[in-house]
Amino acid sequence: MYRHMHMSLYIGKILALLILSMIPAAELVDAQAEYFIVTNISWGIEASPGDLNAPLTIYVQYLGTTNLVSLIGTLYLPEGFIGSNGSSIISSYAGATPPGSIIPLIFYISVGPNTPLGTYNARFHVMGRTIYNAVIDQDFNVTIDLRGRADLQFDIIPKSLAPGMINNVTLKIYNRGTGSGYNVTLSYSLQGPGSILSQTPPPIDVIPPGSYVEASLHIYVPPTASLQPL
Repeated sequence: MYRHMHMSLYIGKILALLILSMIPAAELVDAQAEYFIVTNISWGIEASPGDLNAPLTIYVQYLGTTNLVSLIGTLYLPEGFIGSNGSSIISSYAGATPPGSIIPLIFYISVGPNTPLGTYNARFHVMGRTIYNAVIDQDFNVTIDLRGRADLQFDIIPKSLAPGMINNVTLKIYNRGTGSGYNVTLSYSLQGPGSILSQTPPPIDVIPPGSYVEASLHIYVPPTASLQPL
């Protein structure tokens, strides 16, 4: 009797070991492990208050060792932002995801016209399903920068050039947008005979919204030329 019980226990241990050895490693999900990282967040075009369906891309890298059959990112938008579905909770989907890959998840977001410029915090949830049907997920706190968008407009004084002399021309660059313009580079060309005597100015570091900067240049027009429009 004792020998029979001993053999039964021994066989039971062997069966338990066999069952454990048949479970894929990917099924043993560690809830504390980091399976994803957010590598970058960027707007397609710098977003501005009043924009509709502006694309925001969140790049997620998968750190696991098992292929995913699907990946979903869910973004919980702060006040002043709303998804194309009319909700503050929006999702983006990806298909098969191999280990180590970086997946762009695109979210289409409308920005309220009265939303102040600034940096906003948002919750971001990533969930993937492995080829063994195991679910892995992770939460992030991400930031969304709302910097506005520059709208540069130009004015030139005078509007025409006098022949036979060096003309002093002033170029005014206005920023009519909601965001600053950075590293603005100027280049000049003439429609007709003449020479630009001024060197190309260095890039303008920043033009804040609602402001303007001026650039001066000297243009020589030969006497044989009639009044030339710029």
